[in-house]
Amino acid sequence: MENPPAAIAVMNDLHARGVRMSIDDFGTGYSSLSYLKRFKAYKLKIDQSFVRDISSDQKMRRLSKHYWTVQKPWFANHCRGC
Repeated sequence: MENPPAAIAVMNDLHARGVRMSIDDFGTGYSSLSYLKRFKAYKLKIDQSFVRDISSDQKMRRLSKHYWTVQKPWFANHCRGC
């Protein structure tokens, strides 16, 4: 994403018009939790590389638990049908 503020403005405009968007493969490339909280997404698909070892990797389990704790309010307000 070359211009995140412009992309967020377009996404907000589309959301206001009733368009529902999904974010796919979050956790790859230039993904940022700081931008995620500004998106109005209908669904969020986290990239498999982020969660692949979650059942066998203690560090990934802790990270995922903290991620969910921080993001839960965002999901409650922005992500319908996730």
